[in-house]
Amino acid sequence: MPERELYEEDYFTKTAYPGGYRDFSQHDARFGALMYLAKPKSLLDVGCAYGYMVGRALARGIHAVGMDISVWCEKQANVTLPEGHFIRRDVEQGIPFNDKEFDCLYCEGVLEHIAEDKIDFVLSEMARVANKRVLAISFEGDARGHLCMHNAEWWKQRIPSKTWLYMGNCSSDVDPFNWYYKGRK
Repeated sequence: MPERELYEEDYFTKTAYPGGYRDFSQHDARFGALMYLAKPKSLLDVGCAYGYMVGRALARGIHAVGMDISVWCEKQANVTLPEGHFIRRDVEQGIPFNDKEFDCLYCEGVLEHIAEDKIDFVLSEMARVANKRVLAISFEGDARGHLCMHNAEWWKQRIPSKTWLYMGNCSSDVDPFNWYYKGRK
């Protein structure tokens, strides 16, 4: 199976999420951290899956759009989100929005799935489309589909300025002590 086809129905219903992907309690904690750290006026969620973070932002009156590579996620997001708040796109191909179109970009559990030779391009695209970023990277080892696994120091060197980086276990609640912020250059 080609690597990019990995993130379809089986991934979200069996292999990565044996009980099925759903609106986990961790989403509340992560959304709270996003609101506290970035105070977004508008939000792009890259790798949004079914769009739960986008839905939370919309419920607060924040303009939000989700983006994911998965056809399966697109089908699910079309049920959970209003029309026009989800686009299907491979982030390795670029982010199809204007420069600084969003106040904030949120991306959780995605960067470790990007080919290492594309990481710098993807991070530059994230910096291009949003004023600030909140990124969460899993350091859980050789999970299925993880292509770019490095320690926190490696990631700290690459992330753009005005970015918060969560460095912990993405399958648990957000630990408030595992955040790193890279300020302006």
